[in-house]
Amino acid sequence: MNFFMPATVAMTQDQYYYIYSLIFLTGVQLVLHSVRVRMTLGAFFGLAGIYSILLWQLLQTGWWVTFGSMNLNAGITLFIPPILLGSLLTLAFDGLRVARSYMMLVTASCVGAWLFSVFREQLAQYVPLPYLIVLSSREHLSIIAGLMFAQMLGMATYLIVGKWKYKTGLFVALLLSVEGWLGTYSILNFGVVMGWANFRNDAFSFLMAALPAALAITVYGAIMARNGLRMPMRSLGSLLAIWRSSESNLSGGGDEVINRDKVISELGLLNRESAVNSRLMDFHLAHAAYGIVITDSKGKVQRANDPAKKLFGSGTLEQQDFGALFCKRFGQDISFVDIVKKGGGKRWKISGEIDESGWYEVIVTPLKEGDAAADTGYYFLVVDVTDAVHEESRKLVSKRIRDLNQTGQVLTHDFSNLLMGADAQLRRIRDRTSDHESLDAINGLSSALGHAREMLNQMGAGSQFGTPRLQIEKIGGIIQRAAGISRGAAEEAGIRLIFEEGAPLYVDADSNQLTRVFTNLIKNAIRVSPSGSTITIMVARKGNGVEAIVADEGTGMTDAEKEQAFEPGYSTKGGGKGGLGLSISYLMIDAHGGQLDLINNPSGKGMHAVIWLPESREREVVSGVTGKRVIVASAHPEKTRWLVAELEEKNECHVAEAYNEDEVTALIADEERWDMIFLDKGMDLDKIQAMTIVKLPDTRRIQ
Repeated sequence: MNFFMPATVAMTQDQYYYIYSLIFLTGVQLVLHSVRVRMTLGAFFGLAGIYSILLWQLLQTGWWVTFGSMNLNAGITLFIPPILLGSLLTLAFDGLRVARSYMMLVTASCVGAWLFSVFREQLAQYVPLPYLIVLSSREHLSIIAGLMFAQMLGMATYLIVGKWKYKTGLFVALLLSVEGWLGTYSILNFGVVMGWANFRNDAFSFLMAALPAALAITVYGAIMARNGLRMPMRSLGSLLAIWRSSESNLSGGGDEVINRDKVISELGLLNRESAVNSRLMDFHLAHAAYGIVITDSKGKVQRANDPAKKLFGSGTLEQQDFGALFCKRFGQDISFVDIVKKGGGKRWKISGEIDESGWYEVIVTPLKEGDAAADTGYYFLVVDVTDAVHEESRKLVSKRIRDLNQTGQVLTHDFSNLLMGADAQLRRIRDRTSDHESLDAINGLSSALGHAREMLNQMGAGSQFGTPRLQIEKIGGIIQRAAGISRGAAEEAGIRLIFEEGAPLYVDADSNQLTRVFTNLIKNAIRVSPSGSTITIMVARKGNGVEAIVADEGTGMTDAEKEQAFEPGYSTKGGGKGGLGLSISYLMIDAHGGQLDLINNPSGKGMHAVIWLPESREREVVSGVTGKRVIVASAHPEKTRWLVAELEEKNECHVAEAYNEDEVTALIADEERWDMIFLDKGMDLDKIQAMTIVKLPDTRRIQ
């Protein structure tokens, strides 16, 4: 077949009319669509209705045009491509709501044209009408069904191919929709066999007739995309759910098709809204103090902010598997799907050095695109809730021990007198005893009585669980004191008590509180240890602190028992005995800025009670600051309580605490007259300087 006429043969008037009409019909449609923001989509929709009616009129007049060996049905080949072009224009540049409205208008117009043709057929029986070709009801239905199917096929093709290559998607979608109409019309009107034959005969001619419209929408689409005026791609599922309600992107409501005052197309507002949301997201990622990670539906990281990168220990998280990063950081063996399911505020304990450990809350928000039912990605907030967890533990312990305070106030006086009398009797016995072993026992008992009196004095004042009175203490001396108090009980149970001190190490501590903690831990170890076993106490420097381990050879604890061990009232002894020792010890260690953990011995025999405390800092860090206005900034304020106490109590400073760089900046902005800033190792000085226009005061690092 040769579509073009030989060069020596002049074109007929019909051929000129056909070509001009083909160009004009497509051109007018594109012009009306391009000016829709100025004059509404009403004119564009009206043109589609006119095209639908003219299609029926030309079918009834029987206009055919011949090009070479091809005979073209002018009515069909002139109007089917522009009608299908309109559905692609509305979907690509106005949104699914407008595309659905366009489809319904075309269908209604076609039905109206069918009814009018029936009226003309009836009228022709009484009034002579020229050029009237009668169409069967089957042919009418075939044309309308073909248009419905072809519009859906074209839009689906655009959504599939357009995600890969946008302009190619428009070109292919229009050509395929025209061929889809021809195939549907042929089979419904002529049956499968004859319909297939009709499709093969006319497929090329329809392709040539649709080519100008396909080229036009490709060029038009490129211009619109260059100006940022194309709609975001939707999912194929949103197109197939044709009757599902869809929320409008218009803020003012109204009819976007005919209401000029309310902004006609969704596109302008949607693009502006997307741009605003994008800027807000960029600002949020840049300035949020907590971790933000955005992944795709499979868990691949798309974006992450600096706190998230710092938390997961990587300079770049993009394209990494978030599930693997999560499991590594939190010491969990869990799939990405389970992370999403359990992400509704669940708290996770971070794995790492004891002075870097903490609790984090992971909040997951599914991301969707358009009306898609499936999640297209996930938005993770990873928030440090360590302070909140500790505060909850403190409140829980405080609630259970409040009654002890009240009882202590009543009993302190009487018990203190009894203890003083017992101590006096011990001194008399000690003066009359020369046996060294007996003297050691008497001295240990006297020390225990002195510690008991101190505890009673604190209980009477209601302050035994309050803020510790920090002083530089040799931790070995505190442990020796606790071991002396407990040694008699250990020997009576047939247990060896060994303390391996090593090099002297110092902590900022309240010696009475720490003595009580170690006494509790040693007595717990004695209770669970078999006769003939050994309890070993070891002290060593770890990180920027001191680690003390009380190791026994007892039965250990199950994971369930360890989870409840620090809860007030819980005890493995049963019978309602005990249950406050570990809770009180936990509270006291936390008040010192330290941490208490229970770990089963790796050998499978016994338990390790591990205490970590910040090592005593050199006091030169606070030299020359007496009476100054000072900011102390640390993400973990319990680690800097010694410094705050030193500044307030001994240097009479006005101290403000900050937990992140944003709070430091806010303090400086609210009141610029600060003399000094103390920054923990986790604080970014460059970020603070970049966020404020004020020159920073003298800044010192906390080692």
